[in-house]
Amino acid sequence: MFSHFRWAVLVFAVAIFVSSSASAQLITSIGGVEGWFRGDAGVTTDAFGVSQWNTQVGTDHALRMNATLGPMLVNSPTLNNQPVLRFSGGATNDDLAFTGVAHGNGNDFSLLAVVQPTAGPDVGDTIGFFLGSNAGGNDSTKLGFWNQGGGFFRRVANGANQVPGTWPAAASPIPGSAAYLQRNSSNIVDSVVDGVALADPGGVAITQTSQINRIGGPENSASSQNFPGDIAELVFFGDTLNTAERTLAMNYLSAKYNIGGTQVGADNTLGSDDRYAGDLTSNGNFDQGVFGIGQAADGSSLTSSLDGGMSLTATGGLDNDEFVMAGFKVATNAVVAGNLNPQLAGDQWQREFFVDISGGNVDVDLAFDFSDGGLAAPDPSDEFSLLFRTDEGSPFDQLDFTPLVSGDTVTFSLNTGDLPGDGIYTLGVNVAVVPEPHSIAIWCLLGLISTGIAWRRTRARVV
Repeated sequence: MFSHFRWAVLVFAVAIFVSSSASAQLITSIGGVEGWFRGDAGVTTDAFGVSQWNTQVGTDHALRMNATLGPMLVNSPTLNNQPVLRFSGGATNDDLAFTGVAHGNGNDFSLLAVVQPTAGPDVGDTIGFFLGSNAGGNDSTKLGFWNQGGGFFRRVANGANQVPGTWPAAASPIPGSAAYLQRNSSNIVDSVVDGVALADPGGVAITQTSQINRIGGPENSASSQNFPGDIAELVFFGDTLNTAERTLAMNYLSAKYNIGGTQVGADNTLGSDDRYAGDLTSNGNFDQGVFGIGQAADGSSLTSSLDGGMSLTATGGLDNDEFVMAGFKVATNAVVAGNLNPQLAGDQWQREFFVDISGGNVDVDLAFDFSDGGLAAPDPSDEFSLLFRTDEGSPFDQLDFTPLVSGDTVTFSLNTGDLPGDGIYTLGVNVAVVPEPHSIAIWCLLGLISTGIAWRRTRARVV
């Protein structure tokens, strides 16, 4: 989890209500997703760069505006080696345009965006808007970075607001921030940057002409304001996120892209907002597919989510400031020979999950779904167990929980207080205790004695 730059996560909440979509990932567990664009999926390229970027949810997609110039898909070196779309910015019109869906058209909505500027401020103070509209002039919505006042800059309709902060010198690496910006139908009501709440910078009304329909720039005619840098992920919601949803989503992005304003060794975290430690180098970098459940201090919650074949569902006892999160590190999955305590023998899921429990004890259903995990349905005769180890240098031990098996889903109903704690968990398949060597000798001896007695009786009858 190494990066030359700190990236930025922006959540701009401004809300339309769209039905939720079921999928084995945290983002869609939150629900109300209008569009989900990722650098690691749905990207079409040709000799001129990216030609189309497809959403992972719904039917939205973005097309290259210039037939012979688009952003480049870059795989390395990037933050945490995740694929990104790299825009040239400045006078280069390499932006993309949404087709069919224009986000934020006068209603509330939420936005998650992972962006990294790669150039310093230009003479016009604006270094680039990573999202915008083609309305033109002050009526256009513009979300980006500015040199005056620092940090994220957002212009909505006929006004401008910016997140307070200190902008670095042009020659310095440009740090992003993990920021949450929430806005109701008329005003920006609160901002959180790197886990710290900021003063309300004020707000202005969004007009119908300020729909977001550009990626990489606010409008073709304002080419000097196009975005110079990388965009890795954009998620549009049809509603504002509650505090628990925002916390979980930001932890997912912080883990995946190694972003945040607080450093722990070589890793960037979200400070007081950080609820997942499995992405730290010291814990093995379990930074993919991070998901979880939790209840924030204000009572808002998310009670079920899943990814990679494992799910967490709160069934009771979830109180304020309590979160249970998990993530994995391998893209593939299979049933393989178990890395088990020498007293055990059997198989396990190849995919292992780091589970982080913060706060008090929670009743949860911890489930493994073979189809969501990319596996064929198990044999009806298979037996299952929950395995745990403290770190990757230790073998797995078998925990004493009895599962419920329904189809291809294995569910352990438990209280987190009965678990051994934070660490690595996976599913055991047909795991059994290996008899001790002296036990084997005793059973062999008893077998020989039994055979001898039977032989004597048989001989006696023959005589």
